[in-house]
Amino acid sequence: MQRVWVTWVLLFALTARAEAEPVHLAPPTNRFWHAVLIGAVGLGLAGGYTAGAVLTGDRPSAQPLAITGGVLSGGLLGVTVALALGSARDDPGSLVGYVLRPVIFGLVGALLGGLLSGLGSKDPGTLRTVTHVVVISLLVGETIVVEFARLSR
Repeated sequence: MQRVWVTWVLLFALTARAEAEPVHLAPPTNRFWHAVLIGAVGLGLAGGYTAGAVLTGDRPSAQPLAITGGVLSGGLLGVTVALALGSARDDPGSLVGYVLRPVIFGLVGALLGGLLSGLGSKDPGTLRTVTHVVVISLLVGETIVVEFARLSR
């Protein structure tokens, strides 16, 4: 059975021919809607986090919110930095590196962001408020950076 299968694969491989694929031109896209979508997602994340920070105040539930925001904003920052470093290179390298670099940077950023925001928001008061301000600033800043990166292409 295995010999039949190998023989069939070899025959198929020998008789297969590659034909040129027709070129499909992508329709022109409206870049305005891309900008609106990027801005809406970034402002939605920042606005939702801001509402959560205001509603939780200095209650104990503010620390899990800060940790979640730190993980999210740190992960997004890591991915953004990895993509910026990758686009700055002339040779993007292998596909594995092209995919793994943002994933690894995102995981490291999420870990560091969660750890730092967890430590910063441990006690109620000024540090917790500063942690919320940092997370909100990162979310808005990353939205602006992604928008500028999209415009520069």
